[in-house]
Amino acid sequence: MKVWFLSRNRRCNPGDMTDVVVRAPNERTARALADAMAGDEGADIWTSRYDASCVPAGEGDAEVIMRGMYEKNC
Repeated sequence: MKVWFLSRNRRCNPGDMTDVVVRAPNERTARALADAMAGDEGADIWTSRYDASCVPAGEGDAEVIMRGMYEKNC
């Protein structure tokens, strides 16, 4: 299964999830897994191609691997 790196395309609020790495069979599922981890930034950030990029980054089993959060403005 592919590893996907999702990253926000725009500035975000302090404490919002800024990026996430997941394992999923396709981009749609990768975005859905990131959506499930969404906090105050809202799920639509991760499902929208306009708001977040999603690129393949390797192989593995389906799961959220890592997510990034920053305390400062990003």
